[in-house]
Amino acid sequence: MTKSQSTDSTASPTTPGGIERDTSIGTSPKKFKFSSMRPGDACGYRATTTDRFTPVRLYEMPLSKRELLGRTSLSKHAGVQPLVRKAWVPRITHPAPKNKGLTSLDFLKTGGRTYLFPEGHSVQLDLKDNGWSDTSVKQEFRPELKGGGTLIDDSGITPQMLGEYFAKHPKVVLDHPALAITRKSDRGRPKGAQLASYGLYSIQVTDDLLQDPLVKFAPTVLLHELPQGAMARINELSKHLQGSEKRCENEHFAQEIRLTPSTVRAVYFDKASSVDALRELCLRVSDNPASLLNATRTMVADARRYLEVLSTTTKRYDYVYGWSRVGDIQLSWRKDGETTWNDEEVDYYKQGHPFAWYLAKDMTVAPTGFWFVDLESLVAGSMYMESPDEHDLFRKQELYALCVMRDFQRVITQFEIGRRSLAGEKADPRAVESEVLGSLVRSVNGSKHIQASYNGSLKMTIGYEHAPIELSTKFSKRELSLRYQ
Repeated sequence: MTKSQSTDSTASPTTPGGIERDTSIGTSPKKFKFSSMRPGDACGYRATTTDRFTPVRLYEMPLSKRELLGRTSLSKHAGVQPLVRKAWVPRITHPAPKNKGLTSLDFLKTGGRTYLFPEGHSVQLDLKDNGWSDTSVKQEFRPELKGGGTLIDDSGITPQMLGEYFAKHPKVVLDHPALAITRKSDRGRPKGAQLASYGLYSIQVTDDLLQDPLVKFAPTVLLHELPQGAMARINELSKHLQGSEKRCENEHFAQEIRLTPSTVRAVYFDKASSVDALRELCLRVSDNPASLLNATRTMVADARRYLEVLSTTTKRYDYVYGWSRVGDIQLSWRKDGETTWNDEEVDYYKQGHPFAWYLAKDMTVAPTGFWFVDLESLVAGSMYMESPDEHDLFRKQELYALCVMRDFQRVITQFEIGRRSLAGEKADPRAVESEVLGSLVRSVNGSKHIQASYNGSLKMTIGYEHAPIELSTKFSKRELSLRYQ
């Protein structure tokens, strides 16, 4: 890690500025609680999708040694140890008849296929131990299960087909809300489960980055295949999929367990439609004013680290430039499922995409800043993006830089409006947005590789630690998608 990268992203930038200089709250804490959405909360995610935080029950199944596919060093913690060699599946997926002898656990549904373990499994981590901070800062994490099922209404099985299934299996019981795992293809993955190959990649990225992280991330700790008994149920249930549904024929369904400090997605702030909604989201992050101010400061500082991903990882290999990326920004230059550059997609992202997305959808907000939670979308460590020449490198990295500045300024502006409103401060949206943008520019200028300035448009120059080249670019207000200017 370079000197500029190791600047503590859990402390405010040292350069002068409004947000950075605010001392009205006093000294920031050095120990932070888990940030959690509450049962019954509902927040916008995609344009047509809402994340509903619903209490659910999953059922325990023992695992064989063969079914445990991977674990990282963080699995040694006491809150994680009881989770080793166990799977948790929906009631309809469990092979046991009725409820006889079943062990269940109550989770909070946090997304389409993710479930938060109960509070008793909390883990306290010192961020310094894993390179996430230069100073000792304690953060509470909770395990989250990826691949615990999906709502049965989304599983690809109609009520009529479900009735046929129950006619053949009269002893099967449904919980409410009813969950299931099926072979319905969800962008190549089974509906409600994880693929083993994706989970193994997350294990590898965690191992690669734990001691030399590019950004703060939610580490994967355990990966296991679904037991044979559960797979038999899934295969039987999937016989009743609608004929029009694409099927995932992969045989290695899995569940992944990661540690996260927050279930409050950054994108929720961008989707919020009122100050009251922003206030409530801030309270989900923390009810401590000092912790909320620390969140703002660290999110501003995190912007520099996300941009320095380009500066510190870009290298010239024999025939290509290799570089790391965080998030799904590749979808801004090509259509999903394709590999070729698409000018129409790029123009749409630059000019017609007025919302935070490719980073905001996969980051959560905690008092210790932004945490990237989807390691499938983090290309780093032993893996890297490839660009055959400088032209290709610059046009792709320009979009990545735009994504960082767009998503960060939109989310932090909304967060600051909510935080200041809670504190009884004046929160004129236009003024807050300008202040946040200025703070981000000062944070970026704390890097020895990157320079930025804003005067009606954002000018940015990115240098590289391992390549004698330089990217210069400029983003308009429209491209930055400023909400209030």
